[in-house]
Formats: sequence, C-alpha cells, structure tokens
Amino acid sequence: MDILNAIWEYFKKDPHKLLLWVGGSGGVLYWINLYRFRTRIEIRDLQEHFFSNDCYISFEAENLGNAQTSILPEIKIKALTHKRVSFTCPINIEGTDRILSPCFPKQFRAILNYDNILLSLFYKQYSFGFTRGFSKRVYIQSANGKMLSWYNFLREKTLFKFFGKHPWVKR
Repeated sequence: MDILNAIWEYFKKDPHKLLLWVGGSGGVLYWINLYRFRTRIEIRDLQEHFFSNDCYISFEAENLGNAQTSILPEIKIKALTHKRVSFTCPINIEGTDRILSPCFPKQFRAILNYDNILLSLFYKQYSFGFTRGFSKRVYIQSANGKMLSWYNFLREKTLFKFFGKHPWVKR
C-alpha cells in the first residue's frame, strides 16, 4: 500500500505528469510503428550497357515495405571523368509504369543522352528517388561494374581524385 500512496502523491502534486506518462508510451509506439512500416527499396542487378548505339542502364527494383510507392522518372548520376573532374547528368527511365508494389520485383531501363559516356566515368553514384520513403544510392567503381559500400566508395574516390591512385593498377 505504501507504493500506491507514493504513486498517488506523485501525481497529486502535478496532474500533468499523468498525461506525460500516458502520452509518452503512445509516442513510443508511434515511433516504433513508423520504423516497422517504413518503405524500403532494394536496387539489384544494375548493369551498364555502353557498347550499343544507345547508352543505357538496366536494373531491378523491389519494394520491401508494406505500402505501394513509385520510382521518380529521373535518376541522377555523379561521377569522375578520366581527368578527375566531377560530372553530373540525369538519366530518364523509359515508360510510364513506374509503380512498385510491395514484395514484387520489377525491371527498369533508363536511357542516358550522352553517347558512351559511361565507359569513361569512374566512381559513379546513382541516386534513385521515390514518391514514398528515402532515396537510394548505388555506388559503382568503374566500367567493370564493381559495386562498393559507401565507405569504400568514399575512400577510393578520394584516393583517385586527389592522388590519382587507380585501385585496379598495382604499383
């Protein structure tokens, strides 16, 4: 009974604390549900095609969340040229059917307006935007198509940009 009296006295001094305790637990549940039901997008099998007449990329996107989303029609690419100068351009996705249903992978093709520019770019960062959820970035080293984590991408890009160190040339 002493515990119940102590609780009663605690809330009797300031009744607004009761609202904080009840609302606080609901707030925690709100943030947990936001995390559980977030929109997650996975980009797989990104391939660059630069040996044909048109320069394009193909990739597979899958929505791992519970709500339907759509991929934005423009993909942004940031890269370095062979002279270690920054290059930025948009890539447009073909077609108008860009809806990503939950747990259903879909193939896409995006056309680049520059002829065979992908072959001469190093450390490419593809930024995909979506109508729901956060943007997704894919990091590729060079024309060999090696995908990197963001840490290795940043480290190797810095070594290449400032020191001219090529990771594929052993010195």
